[in-house]
Amino acid sequence: DLHSFPTRRSSDLSFMDIELIRNACRTNKERALIELLISTWCRVSEAAQIQLTDMEGDEILVHGKGEKDRTVYLNAKAKVALQRYLAERKDTNPYLFARAKYAGNVMKMAKGKKRTKEAEWYMHEELVDATGHIEASTIEQIVRKIGKRASVENTHPHRFRRTGATFALRNGMELVTVSKLLGHANIGVTQIYLDISDNELEEAHKKYVR
Repeated sequence: DLHSFPTRRSSDLSFMDIELIRNACRTNKERALIELLISTWCRVSEAAQIQLTDMEGDEILVHGKGEKDRTVYLNAKAKVALQRYLAERKDTNPYLFARAKYAGNVMKMAKGKKRTKEAEWYMHEELVDATGHIEASTIEQIVRKIGKRASVENTHPHRFRRTGATFALRNGMELVTVSKLLGHANIGVTQIYLDISDNELEEAHKKYVR
């Protein structure tokens, strides 16, 4: 049955996994990050470097490997999540996800603000670095923490990328389109990346090509 093409891999997140992860988010920043990854299939390094000026409507210009730019797209959930998150930002940092002004414990930086929670430091202008963006490793840490709360094993940004592409192919998106959205140089890379067998490609050809 080609409707399930490609076969779901053990590395893919299930629909249930994704909903558990969404429900485990505690701040609008966490929700924005998760929805961005679900919708755009960005590499973690690309997500870290998104500037506010790269965003327009439901489109984001990301800067991929080899200095190759491409446009990725926000679904409705991602747009709402990002709007809510950005509404809480009071700083002038140019990046979608800014870094803290100082390394270390942001709670110490927020001394005197009894209601300030560590994860909500981004809401306080004095705690936000003026020009720097979040590190890719920090995004990975945030996503892993959310996954741990959700009891979804091995949650990391890369899984959203693979899962999104696999779901899209299963629902009929052309392989060449998936390849472009992922930012791959050619379809062969996408085939290897998603572990699509030659037999699956043959079956897909029989179904879609007349």
